[in-house]
Amino acid sequence: MPATEVKLPTSFKIDAVADVAAQLADVFESEEAVEVNGAAVEAVDFAGLQLLAVFRRARQEANRACLVTAPSDTLSAAMNDTGLTVEAAEDE
Repeated sequence: MPATEVKLPTSFKIDAVADVAAQLADVFESEEAVEVNGAAVEAVDFAGLQLLAVFRRARQEANRACLVTAPSDTLSAAMNDTGLTVEAAEDE
């Protein structure tokens, strides 16, 4: 089954969280894996990281796959700094 992709914005900060949350809500029930593409992220704050962590946990609890793909260096560093490593954000 092909994955459903959500692309994160260049600025994944609190002012973008509502828009990204709406996109994630639209794909939450998908039986397909959801790939959150972080390639474009140039700026991120804790609100963005929290949304990503909550979405991943909710998908995991619903036994649905969610993984972060192509995280930018900025996103990877922020995830690592907060303990949300890319590996921790991927379903295994």
